[in-house]
Amino acid sequence: MILLMSFGLCLGTAWAQFGRLTVEGREAPTGLDEVCPRFGWQLTSKGKNVVQTGYRLLVATSEELCRAGRADMWDSGDVASGESQWVEYRGKELQPGRRYYWRVTSATNRGKATSAVQTWSTGLLSEANWQGEWIGLDSITADVKMERHSRIAARHLRKQFTLSKPVKRATVYVCGLGYYILTLNGQRIGDYLLCPAPTQYDKAAIYDTYDVTKEIEDGKWKMEKSAAHSNNPQSSILNLQLEVTLAGGYFFPMTQNYQTNVRSAYGMPKLRLNLVVEYADGSTETIATDKTWQVATDGPIRYANLYDGTLVDYRCEPTRWMPAHVVQAPCNELRGGLLGGVKAYATEQVASVVKTGQDRFVLDFGTNNTGRIFLPQVTISSGDTVRVRYAETLKADGRELYTANLRSAENTDLFVGNGKAVNMTTEFLWHGFRYLEVTGLAEADARRISRQLMTDDLLSAATIDIKEGDGML
Repeated sequence: MILLMSFGLCLGTAWAQFGRLTVEGREAPTGLDEVCPRFGWQLTSKGKNVVQTGYRLLVATSEELCRAGRADMWDSGDVASGESQWVEYRGKELQPGRRYYWRVTSATNRGKATSAVQTWSTGLLSEANWQGEWIGLDSITADVKMERHSRIAARHLRKQFTLSKPVKRATVYVCGLGYYILTLNGQRIGDYLLCPAPTQYDKAAIYDTYDVTKEIEDGKWKMEKSAAHSNNPQSSILNLQLEVTLAGGYFFPMTQNYQTNVRSAYGMPKLRLNLVVEYADGSTETIATDKTWQVATDGPIRYANLYDGTLVDYRCEPTRWMPAHVVQAPCNELRGGLLGGVKAYATEQVASVVKTGQDRFVLDFGTNNTGRIFLPQVTISSGDTVRVRYAETLKADGRELYTANLRSAENTDLFVGNGKAVNMTTEFLWHGFRYLEVTGLAEADARRISRQLMTDDLLSAATIDIKEGDGML
């Protein structure tokens, strides 16, 4: 086996060092629903003709055990092999919702090298370990249009709860269809966008896993700091709120009752979530989706259509809360930990601005790419609208967008102001574009308008063998 160059070196010898260490092709993944996950490692050497001749892989339930070489889950023993990718776990049965630790020692023809301790966590592993139900709002309300240009307002679902004991670990398992944003006490959880990855939803759906222990501890610190200035401090009780915002994505698709052979409609946005809290005293509590959650549809995202664009009305806030409905499950299988998500990986500034009307500007970013517009702290007068249109090229006059290639897609974002400074962007969609036409701003400052480039987190994405009929795209 030829040794591979790698990203960032770990522990090793003068002859060989470790680079990227993976489980199912990803570094330190969370929520894997794999009972026999596969390990991989990369080596690099300054010497020539250095090859792996064998390995020993250890898996343990704690970092201390793994570091000490006491593998209470699996010790592969010394294996004579040049294999270093897709090495299958063959130890004790993995348990749901657990964190495991592993390291590998590679023997080479020049000596041995031992990696740093790495980690991964299991998901819920099976339907039997889920609690709670699918919830949402399945009724047809005024904001729902199931037409060629489909429309549905974002659904906001929330649950208020308290914790009264010291928390050792807290983990959220969440599937929000079509796309979701998760917050805990107003703090956004995770840095991925457009979650979860789309599937053939009536066969299988993907859920994501987040460790929120730190966010809960941060909330406790803020609460205690506030209580210290009150006459009735209650630092032993932590008041929390989970909120999930759902948009249609591909689940409530862009076009309906039109070319149904092209895109299937699966139903209204819906949510399933488990927050598993492990206390310091060894007990466990699960906060799960059920009819005690609340739902509202009067928030600022009036629609987010992947073909047509979004309408964001900053005057709107979710206020008309009602009990969430228990709704039909979209599929019989939830699968965790399959993929990384989409990330905003770079920010680009505008290359040039041309004023084409009293309050209309054409912006050129210099290259075609995929992303979303971002204007920080822009103030739009209450009730006024800023319109943003996108194109890959211009007409011959160099002042108008060429959009004939978009066919019926409107590809237009609308932002209605509330008189306050807001960060103007799109949350549940992206655009492929080089040029923007912005209407409704008095000035278009190239230094303030930027494009956030978006892509799948390819560096950590696994190579997944998809079998026919398993529901994955």
